[in-house]
Amino acid sequence: MSILKTIPITLDLKRVGAQAQALPTLVEGDNGNVFLITMTDDGEPLDLSTASRIICVFSKTSDGKTVEQDTKDANVSLDDYGLAINEADTPVLNDKIIVINAGGNLTVNVSGSGITGATVDAEKFLAKLPDDGTYEFIYNGESWQYGNHSVTIGGDNHNIVTVALRSASFGAGTNNCEVQVYSGADGEYLVTSANFNFKGRKGIMNDETLVAEDRYPILVSLIADATNAWNNARPFGNPSATLEMLDPDEDAYVNLNKTSTSVEWEFGIPKAEGSPSSELPLALGVADAGTSLLYSRDDHVHPMPSATDVGAATPADVTAITEIKITSFDPSDYVWTSNTHSSDTDGAFPYRCAIPATGVLASMMAEVVFGTASAMSGLYAPICECGSGVVYIWASEQTAPTVLSILAHK
Repeated sequence: MSILKTIPITLDLKRVGAQAQALPTLVEGDNGNVFLITMTDDGEPLDLSTASRIICVFSKTSDGKTVEQDTKDANVSLDDYGLAINEADTPVLNDKIIVINAGGNLTVNVSGSGITGATVDAEKFLAKLPDDGTYEFIYNGESWQYGNHSVTIGGDNHNIVTVALRSASFGAGTNNCEVQVYSGADGEYLVTSANFNFKGRKGIMNDETLVAEDRYPILVSLIADATNAWNNARPFGNPSATLEMLDPDEDAYVNLNKTSTSVEWEFGIPKAEGSPSSELPLALGVADAGTSLLYSRDDHVHPMPSATDVGAATPADVTAITEIKITSFDPSDYVWTSNTHSSDTDGAFPYRCAIPATGVLASMMAEVVFGTASAMSGLYAPICECGSGVVYIWASEQTAPTVLSILAHK
């Protein structure tokens, strides 16, 4: 099972809701990030079961490019291609069926932990894909898709867009995203969601990163000794050298043998302690420094952890979203205090207004919809936060806004 960073997002067709969510900063070059985007229309689940195509469009400030990922060729039927897996098999995420067409001769292979084999009806397959080549069918956790397409639709309400975020879709700095929904018999109708942004950063690892090594001081000392030996040897012509690998408990050494016509030096370097282990790698467990002198081989593979082992969210977890919608407000109940939000570095909005909101928890996120005049006045910061039984907004003066609705959700 792959270890993925799953990020739930709620995105409305009209209202900028994801913008107020605290999204994690992603690391440039990572390809294990998954967006689980719950699509809504004015706060209600948006049924995408009739959508002909979903496209996620990304704009990157790192290089100024715009890229897209979509559902093209997703959710295919294996039977349409003449493919079938073994009856007793249950596919899991990222299981693959690979078909190689060499002049009409088909070879079928499988990979992954949920399937053990597959068969192909050559006539059906060649009717679909007659050209020579290698073709991949990948299981996304709910259905099969042809090729490495990365956007799928799922959820009980058919409103969760799962995006396996490709490394080329974001970069260091600010990244913007919006979702395009095509529908109609020929995909002639297009609607585009509100957009949201998320941050990216460069990873610490680079081409100049060194491996931490306990023997580093010994190596530095040997290099210094060798440099001194070289400086002493240069008047005597081209030197020669020998290297001896010592037992782990022996001391490193460097010897210089010099005559009037030649120079030779000898190096002795201890081998690393221990030997490679032939045991299977351990599964996830309680952290332990260990005592074994055996070391891992570079091609070792650990057993796959379960979703429970890594605390991964599932689509079922994401759909269990609790929402509270409030549409009735009494400005006389608002409580004003002098309080500047931590993100307001200019102090433009020095007053906090607590709006009573029964049932709201501090762990929730909220979307506050102002009336047109209040929204256009510039008196209110584009920030809101949840507290226990309240929703906070910030303003430049203590003037109660017209609030049309508040939608709070986990």
